[in-house]
Amino acid sequence: MTSESGTEGVAPVANVFVGRDDLLVQLREDFKNLEKVRGRVVFVAGEAGIGKTTLVERFLHSITSPSEAKQRGHKPSFLVSSTKCWGIQQSGNAFEPFADLLDGLALGGGEQFVEKLKPVVRELGPKLIEGLVPYVGPLLAGILEMLLAGKGRSDAGAIAGPSYQFRRLFEQLSQLWPLVLFIDDLHWASQASIELLLGLAEHLSDRPVLILSTYRPHEIVQRPGYLDHPLSQALRQLRRYDRCAEISLDRLSLDQVRCLLSQRYPDHRFAKSFVRTLHQKTSGIPFFIDQVLLLMEKKNIVFLDTNGRWLAKSSAKLPIPERALDVVRARVHDLDRNCRHLLRYASVLGEQFRSLILAEILQETHLEVLGRLRVLESVHHLVQRRPGVPPQAERPNWAFQHAFVHDALYESLGPDELVEIHGLAVDALEADFPEARDELAGELAHHCEKAKRYQQAIVYRIAAGRRAEAAGSFTDQWKHCRQALSDLRLLPPAQDQLRDEVILRAGLARVFRHLGDMGQEAQVGHELLQLARQHDDPAAEIGGSLALLYVALQRSDEDAVRQHSEQAWRAAKRLGEAIHMTRVVCFFADRVYRYAPEEVKQRLGEAIDACERESATPLLPRTFLARG
Repeated sequence: MTSESGTEGVAPVANVFVGRDDLLVQLREDFKNLEKVRGRVVFVAGEAGIGKTTLVERFLHSITSPSEAKQRGHKPSFLVSSTKCWGIQQSGNAFEPFADLLDGLALGGGEQFVEKLKPVVRELGPKLIEGLVPYVGPLLAGILEMLLAGKGRSDAGAIAGPSYQFRRLFEQLSQLWPLVLFIDDLHWASQASIELLLGLAEHLSDRPVLILSTYRPHEIVQRPGYLDHPLSQALRQLRRYDRCAEISLDRLSLDQVRCLLSQRYPDHRFAKSFVRTLHQKTSGIPFFIDQVLLLMEKKNIVFLDTNGRWLAKSSAKLPIPERALDVVRARVHDLDRNCRHLLRYASVLGEQFRSLILAEILQETHLEVLGRLRVLESVHHLVQRRPGVPPQAERPNWAFQHAFVHDALYESLGPDELVEIHGLAVDALEADFPEARDELAGELAHHCEKAKRYQQAIVYRIAAGRRAEAAGSFTDQWKHCRQALSDLRLLPPAQDQLRDEVILRAGLARVFRHLGDMGQEAQVGHELLQLARQHDDPAAEIGGSLALLYVALQRSDEDAVRQHSEQAWRAAKRLGEAIHMTRVVCFFADRVYRYAPEEVKQRLGEAIDACERESATPLLPRTFLARG
């Protein structure tokens, strides 16, 4: 860096860390407890930019540094893996954070990991691990498939869900190595992942697993019209049984800002007014302070004098923007046009993005894009490559350095630009991953909505909702159904939209059923029956009748059970298709049989006849065929 007078000087000290040393000591104690086979979940809470990720990464660096490795004799005595959740659900994998963590463990463990994984696969059973393969990351999926090659197909664990499989796999791995796992921005995780974390926490007291996670409290606050955030529910349960530790980060005090400046600029002569103004304008938010100082260095407001001492211009002349976003925007403004252009387009793809998709949107070669990304990473510290993710993968392989960087760039785009770029993102994702549209349904729906392609968005929302329901992520299913219903309101009326609305409202009814909210399920049931009356639609009548039937069963209202059973069956027979009759009769056989066994048997027989006529007998479960 050159001083104001043109002489060369020493650059500021990077990665200054102040005001959190006691918290680092606390995390080190939790790490030491792994030797005593005592695991723990630690949550680090705080607003954006407060230093949550920095604290955890500082801790992880301290336990994996070369000096630490030398003390351990370079033995891999434990494994570390990190992942980051993000706002756009980029995958149909509701367990994405844990898939990333397992891939990270496989990378860290190397060949030794593969060798030690073999007995784990044998112990858990081929079918159990085979069922897990679609949910894990590409690296571990390849390892598991290799280990399963040539094995017979076993029924062991066939009924176990992926959540149980993940938990068992982590438990088995923790018997081979102590594990340190970091999940950043947990508030963006799916309900399925949060419940898996809850399940792991319940079994950590006698296992050497340290799970660290960051979240923003304001993101999980209950909001009117929204379901309770699954992380909020999980925290209440963990606190009740004392199964977690919590760290809440505060903003830096004036003294801590003074200490930060002393470490960043070892030989400085800053006026007291400069320190006070910096603290006041940035509110003591570490990220904000760092960005302001970078901007001041760039504009020579903070500079080296001829004696190699750091000075600052009068505090009255400090052009500190009011928001961290504005500071980032000012830094980006000083980049060359091509880099600015690339970053703005990348922001449309999300906080994490794929370099190949970005290259297609920019109509440039992948090599050109990678070159600029590396400069933006190493020189400007605005983006970072995600280790272990190849460019051809469905998962993003690059990320913005901070959410503020992403937000500042995204806000700089005009409405017309956003519509156009989001549309390009849809086209590129569909072209590059034609076989993975269901897995990317959430992300595609988001881009379609921003591109005002609402009909496409509804299709993807329905697909994403179904995947969320299959994984037990009911709050995510609710979000997809609710957003798709909002999209429907933006389209002119059409018959196929009625079909979509029936599907979505039936999905909402199942969400409330799983959440045990009978009042909301009954309301959705009545809404479906109202649709049925308005449009003379038997499918809506089936959905509404089954929702109200379930509520009646829960309330042991026999009269209502018979009423809604008859209504649902009449509507199914009116449609006359095996698939609808099968759906209704399976519901009856599961829940209504004890109330009216003879009537249910008769209806089973009618459904079997319909299936035989349409050569659709496989639609009926074997047990129902026997009962019929």
